Amino acid sequence: MADQEQVKLLLESVGGWNKWRGQNLNVSIDLSGADLRSANLSGAYLKKANLTGANLTGATLTNAYLHDANLTGATLTAANFTFAILTRASLPDANFSRAILTRSDLTKADLTSAILTRASVSNANLTNANLCNADLREANLTETHLSGANLREANLTGGILTGGILTGAILYGTNLTSANLTNASLRAILVGANIQGANLSRVWLTGVNLCNADLSYADLSGACLANANLTNANLANANLTDANLREANLTDAILAGANFTMAGLREANLTGANLTGANLTGANLTSAILTRANLTSAILTRANFTNAILTGADFSGADLTRATGLP
Repeated sequence: MADQEQVKLLLESVGGWNKWRGQNLNVSIDLSGADLRSANLSGAYLKKANLTGANLTGATLTNAYLHDANLTGATLTAANFTFAILTRASLPDANFSRAILTRSDLTKADLTSAILTRASVSNANLTNANLCNADLREANLTETHLSGANLREANLTGGILTGGILTGAILYGTNLTSANLTNASLRAILVGANIQGANLSRVWLTGVNLCNADLSYADLSGACLANANLTNANLANANLTDANLREANLTDAILAGANFTMAGLREANLTGANLTGANLTGANLTSAILTRANLTSAILTRANFTNAILTGADFSGADLTRATGLP
């Protein structure tokens, strides 16, 4: 239960609150369950404050200092946290739907199972934050820093991650269906991730682990997937035009109907891959491994197979017009 005297002081004047707080740093702040709807708390000093279960719907917390604060289960719908400091804050099960977190600092914050649907988190810092099971559907994470963040089982369906930085992020089983990751840096772990229909054009995925990921119908045009692990990945009907897949591992990958026009697959491993009906017009498959690959009805016009390993590959019904390097 909140300390009503503290609640009253906070609501009366942020300036007065901060002055009192500076003089009473050893006093525990208990605002748990407090009704702070639409309150103007801009610049409030709330370090280590207990705000569990508090209602801050529509509140203004721009430039507020909430380092190590506890907002577990708090209602923060449509609240404004622009430039707020929420480093190492406890935010499990908090509801940030439609909240504004632009340029806020959430480094190492715990957002386990938090709700951030349609939240604006652009240019925010979520480095090493825990977003396991978080709901980020249709959230705007444009140019947001998510390096080292844990997004395991998080739902980013329809999210905007344009220009985002996800270096070292964990995306095991993450749902990125129809998300926009244009120009994002994704040297992350995406094992088993659902990226169906996502826009990943020109995204940087060098060395990324996409084993068992679902990338069907995804737009990966111009993407860099060099040395990526796509073992057993589903890329059916994906657009990989001009993509760089040099030395990528596509063993047993599902690539049926995918568009690899002018793609770079030099030294890629396509052992057992299903390329039925795929379009590899002008693709570079120099020194690629296509052992037991299924290329039935594939379009291989002007494809380069120089020094490729084709043992047991099936070219039945494939269009090999002007293809080079074939035995």
